[in-house]
Amino acid sequence: LAPHLMHLQLIQTSLQRALCHVLASCATSPSRQTGILLNVVNHVSLGQYTGVSTNFSAEDLRRLCWLWEWDGKTMKDSDSTEDGSSSLQTPLSSKDWIRGSMGFVVTSATHISKAGRSRVPAYGIGIKVDPFIATGAMTAVARWVAATEMRNLIFRGKLQLWTKIHADLSAVPVVPSADLPNLSHSVKAPSLALAFASLSPKSLTTTTSNADLTGPSSARHSSGLPTKQCLSNSIPDALTLPKGLECASGPSTPRSRDTKSDLTPTTPRRQALYDRIQQRSPSASPIKPSHHAEGPRSKTGQKEKRRRCLLGRLGGVAECALLLHHDRVRSYLMQSHVLPWLEVVNSIMRSFPATVSLAEANESLELLINLCPSFLRIVYIKGEQWLEMPSVSASPSKQLLDSIEGMTLGNPKNIKRAAGNLREVRELIRQELALLEWQGD
Repeated sequence: LAPHLMHLQLIQTSLQRALCHVLASCATSPSRQTGILLNVVNHVSLGQYTGVSTNFSAEDLRRLCWLWEWDGKTMKDSDSTEDGSSSLQTPLSSKDWIRGSMGFVVTSATHISKAGRSRVPAYGIGIKVDPFIATGAMTAVARWVAATEMRNLIFRGKLQLWTKIHADLSAVPVVPSADLPNLSHSVKAPSLALAFASLSPKSLTTTTSNADLTGPSSARHSSGLPTKQCLSNSIPDALTLPKGLECASGPSTPRSRDTKSDLTPTTPRRQALYDRIQQRSPSASPIKPSHHAEGPRSKTGQKEKRRRCLLGRLGGVAECALLLHHDRVRSYLMQSHVLPWLEVVNSIMRSFPATVSLAEANESLELLINLCPSFLRIVYIKGEQWLEMPSVSASPSKQLLDSIEGMTLGNPKNIKRAAGNLREVRELIRQELALLEWQGD
């Protein structure tokens, strides 16, 4: 074969290797209706594969396409497509054209350059498989890959036939080129970007200046876009802006800040937020000095809130301590009703309905002892604090058991005789809460 024909044979072999490599590494499948898989590779990216060892240009692809579509008998022109079986039918639209044969498809594509991050128009090379109604798409692709050697033999046979036809000539002529549509090097911007560009202020001024330069004939074509003059003329005289609000010719900045402007927020929601922050830390507020920043008074208010919270739980604490003493007397028939301080605290933490910490339990017991010494008092035994119920210790164990049974049965008379008299404790707590409310007012 002639050197230019050997060059085409080498490109054909390298192209099939590249197609097989891409088909094996991707999961795309051809269309079920047409059996075509478009743009597997393009003539620009073909040099990235190791199988391509020669230069591959668009002109080489046109010659390959002519040989693919050649039936080996008629010497058709490059732009004739009379034989429908030799080449794919080209649509009327110049954008969606398809050419090729022998299982190859050539269409228009776009190559994205990684170095310059630009879009380059290219010729896309795909494949066409037999209809795979009964079999799967990947099975049809596998059959196309398996027929690679057969296509190489057919292509070499066409080259030999081309040489035989021109055997009487001194030199074998170059294979003609297929009449593929030219690649458009102008990259069209998206329609959405054009729409936003037409609404920008720069585009309005540009169209205005262009209309002044080109005259009235060009202004008719650009009348669809509103210009700055048209917008200004369309505003009625009654709707003209005040003198202080007129647009200046250039960018303007305020000369000085208004000294009367308050640094506090204007919205009620933000004002409430600043008030809450100032109540939590009045001295740390950098916005404005607060009149609430009175240290002793705020500390006194916190102590009152803390005492009110402890008094609200004190009735339940007294009931837990009383039930613990009753439980011990019922189990062991103790003559001395004295329990360790820590044991009573742990019992309150376990049996109280709400969550109580160790510090709160200790403070509640101290408050109960100071408020009701007749109900509970501290006894020191060997240097340790114990808790004793004076009213219970003076009575025999039988009286305490009777009081427990009365509390269990729910008889009001028996409940009133219960040790420590919880009703009196609750009355003292109520009086203390009322006193705190009166002091707060």
